[in-house]
Amino acid sequence: MTDNVESLAGVLAHPYATVLVALDAGLVVGSALPAWDGWRGTVHRVVLHPQWQEQEDIGLTLIAAAVDWLSRFGTVRVGAPVADTAEARRIWDRAGFRHDPQTCRFTHDIGS
Repeated sequence: MTDNVESLAGVLAHPYATVLVALDAGLVVGSALPAWDGWRGTVHRVVLHPQWQEQEDIGLTLIAAAVDWLSRFGTVRVGAPVADTAEARRIWDRAGFRHDPQTCRFTHDIGS
């Protein structure tokens, strides 16, 4: 429902949200959408192009860049609404996040 040009333009126009992209020879191979709501930071939509999904380091780099971007606003905790799967646990654990079953999110305290 929100995966459209208008919604993406809205994100790009918002001062506390952005779209980060990973490029390979000019081709977008991954993206992440960090946003700050004044209370907490959230990393939405970390995705990789199907041909690059086996390269976890691209996703880890996007997650680290999103956390770095969010830290500029004084964010102390970052959350990511992600399905709790074995693959998600592996990648988000490697990125320094922990699964919080109460909120169904992966969380990371900046500076820890």
